[in-house]
Amino acid sequence: MEGTEYFNANERTSYKERRKNNFEWYEKKADSIYGYSGVDEKKKRKYEQNFNLYNSRANLSDFNDSSTLMAHGLGDLNSGQVVRHIDIISNIASSMIGDEQKRVFKPMCIDVSDAAVNEYRDTRDKMVKQMIHQKVIQPIIDEVTQQVQQEVMQSAEVDENGQPVISQEQQQQIQQEIEQRVQDMTPEYINEYMSKEYKGASTIQGQKILKYLVKELKLKFLFNEGFKNFIITGAPIFYGTIINDKPHVELVDAKNFTYGGANNTNFIEEADWWCYRQEMSLFEVYKRYGKLLTKKDIEKLDSAFNDYVSNASDDNIKEGKLAYEFSLEPESVENIDLLSREGQQEYSRQYVKALGGNNSNASIEHVHCVWKSLTLFKYVERFVDGKEDAFWVDGSYVEGPDDVNIKEVWLPQLHQTTILIYGGERIYINKGTIDEQYDSLENPFDIKGPYFGFEWGKFFGNSEPLAPMDKGKPHQYEYNVVRSKLIHDFATDKGKILLSAYNAKPKDWSIEKWWGHVKDGLMLIDTENTRNVDAQIFKGIDLSMAQDISQRIQYLDYIKQECSFAMQYNPSRMGQVSPYMTATNNQQNIMQSLSQTEDIYSTYNILKENFLTYLIKLAKVSYIKNPKNFLYILDDYSVADIEIDPSSLSTAKFGVYVTNNSEDIDNLIQTKYNMQPMLQGGLINFPEYIKSQWASTGAEILNIAEQAEVRRQQEQQQQQQMQQQQMQAEQEKAKMELEHQMVMFEKNAELQIQLKMIDSLKYANQYDIDKDGMNDNIELEEKRIEHEKSESEKDRKADLLKLREELKTKLEIENLKLKNKSK
Repeated sequence: MEGTEYFNANERTSYKERRKNNFEWYEKKADSIYGYSGVDEKKKRKYEQNFNLYNSRANLSDFNDSSTLMAHGLGDLNSGQVVRHIDIISNIASSMIGDEQKRVFKPMCIDVSDAAVNEYRDTRDKMVKQMIHQKVIQPIIDEVTQQVQQEVMQSAEVDENGQPVISQEQQQQIQQEIEQRVQDMTPEYINEYMSKEYKGASTIQGQKILKYLVKELKLKFLFNEGFKNFIITGAPIFYGTIINDKPHVELVDAKNFTYGGANNTNFIEEADWWCYRQEMSLFEVYKRYGKLLTKKDIEKLDSAFNDYVSNASDDNIKEGKLAYEFSLEPESVENIDLLSREGQQEYSRQYVKALGGNNSNASIEHVHCVWKSLTLFKYVERFVDGKEDAFWVDGSYVEGPDDVNIKEVWLPQLHQTTILIYGGERIYINKGTIDEQYDSLENPFDIKGPYFGFEWGKFFGNSEPLAPMDKGKPHQYEYNVVRSKLIHDFATDKGKILLSAYNAKPKDWSIEKWWGHVKDGLMLIDTENTRNVDAQIFKGIDLSMAQDISQRIQYLDYIKQECSFAMQYNPSRMGQVSPYMTATNNQQNIMQSLSQTEDIYSTYNILKENFLTYLIKLAKVSYIKNPKNFLYILDDYSVADIEIDPSSLSTAKFGVYVTNNSEDIDNLIQTKYNMQPMLQGGLINFPEYIKSQWASTGAEILNIAEQAEVRRQQEQQQQQQMQQQQMQAEQEKAKMELEHQMVMFEKNAELQIQLKMIDSLKYANQYDIDKDGMNDNIELEEKRIEHEKSESEKDRKADLLKLREELKTKLEIENLKLKNKSK
């Protein structure tokens, strides 16, 4: 950047040298940066021009210059022709900004420090050991151990007693194999819980702080305005610091910001020095720096302000300052028409601006300078409790008795100074190092400035930075010129005229009367006065500009379309769809445009992540020094509280991540579109459908889908269990009926036998021919009964077998019916 050759980046200083003469070193450095950094007037005019274009305003001189006209082959404008600005570019820019504003902004904060990683691993190991060790892990370990041991036994050598010989190395391999297989067979839900749901104490606190900052500092609005600056200027820049013990953020006006450093950097925070100029009211100065202003500083401000008030009525001073300000920006007054009301109002605004800002209040020039300088550090190695330990200390550190080795290292360190310039006085405050520049005590190498941003299209200094809006400006210029020519064509369009001789009208008629009859279709000619006039003179001549007008209108539509294409946009994405375009082609056009602009949105996402990571670091530094409790409102209007725990914050190293690329957004839209058929098909229920429609991220949709699938599977399992229970109940019922029938059959058979025996006893004493003490009829009956009993037993067995077959067939039919119902 400009002026970097005057900056002594190799200067090495100690803290003792920097604090001499009330930190005079800081004042000289700040004056040096302020003096040679300057403001790029060309870039400043381009930014102002782009802002005016976005607000549908333009300087007419931008369209009347010969280079612009010649570039488009339009030639010079006709005499008296005026170019008017007709906006076509702001609609495209607004659409791109609207796309960013609709994107989800839900950053995630994670503690990536060594302590957080160890806590994560310890928690996971504890869960595996305590929660599922007995039920799941131990059987797996036993099975795997047995398998591995069998494999080893088969391949191992044996001693003279036939026992396998296993070396120490083989034992270690066995243990590693067992651990690996156990890891592979660990239930998936533990890994899923640890990856999705588990958060350490510091991560939970960091996420709460981030949510609070999003609400308190209105970060969504800040980033939307930053993206607007990105589209217009190509240089979105944010500044973060701590003011009055609180994190403070602001959007930087790129036209008053300069920085310097190597060209091989992608982001502004990686530069070597930064300088930001802005006008600030006296009250804003006291609001920000009231604690830092000394009594001497306040006296300087009061003296300068009193001088301004006493001189405010001096017309010579006013006019002199006015002339000076106008000489710096002549283009601001060169087109003012003092004879018009608008010109008088514009001149009044410029007058107020030159004499102190809005409402004629005196403004203070606020200059913030930040730079890197080499500072001496020491890397100390020592033994503590028999273990080697190492740490970084300041260059003034004195070797201790337990130190083993001390190495001096020169490392870059951030320094800053704020200059308040008012009425010729300069007040230097905020002199010193930036406390929050280091991510951790173990890494003093990686430091970033407090200004975060980038210049789009710089390509490591191989090209001038470009704003997305700049790509459409040539077409905007061309549109204005062609549109002005079209207006001129309308004004000079005479249509078709009738060529005639003046003497042809009747002698006593006026022109109005004669042409009145012509309009009515009757044209009377005085033949006495037209004897020598050729009859061919009475004819029509076409002076119409209709063809030129039609061509220019078509060309204007073409220019508008080309302007969209130049900015990687298209009519489909802006909602300007042709009635003849199919829905598929329209969707393809939108997806193609999303791919073309993805570089814009993904680069800006990286900027948001970088700045939010720095902001959470500012909050960490601020809240460790001043622990506080906070209440804030969530998106669902519930209240959340934060209780700051300095002990968990002190070792934390936070990283912030933002994901909202075009593919995620498209997938989210498509998934929401498919939720209606899923609701109708019964795959999800109505509460899940409502939740999905209100979901703002793909992760929320995935969680809803996973929960719905789990619920659906549980319901299916419950239904299957109920069906199985019903089948079992019916089988038990059928079995009980069969047993009941068998018992009744056997009892009936026994009863019949007993009845037969009773009947036979009636004649027992009357018939005993063989004199054996038993009636012959009874003996015959007994034999008959025994024979019948034998036959009856055969029949009973046959009946039981038949009944069993019938019952079996009946059960099979019922099972088939239940299976069909379950399907």
